[in-house]
Amino acid sequence: MLDEVDNGLHYLSMPVMWQAILYAAHECRTQICATNHNIDSLYSLNQVLSQESFLHLQDDISIYTLRKELSSGTLHALHSNYAQFNHLTEQDIEIR
Repeated sequence: MLDEVDNGLHYLSMPVMWQAILYAAHECRTQICATNHNIDSLYSLNQVLSQESFLHLQDDISIYTLRKELSSGTLHALHSNYAQFNHLTEQDIEIR
């Protein structure tokens, strides 16, 4: 579990961070759960997953966005697979 995984990092270092996290998770055959509110970090994750050496991990990625229903206050977790995540980030649609 990585909470605010990119806290304190410059946005240019985020692709390297995601490469390291994805590589380590794959090599150790473990699941990573990372929380994030930084759109630059999400763009960096998408950039890394688009690289040739990480394409095989795209099917293993799940993105969850929490949304609160205004009328009832109910919290919903919206799931996106990699294709949906890629589309949302490329279209600059808010997912944080």
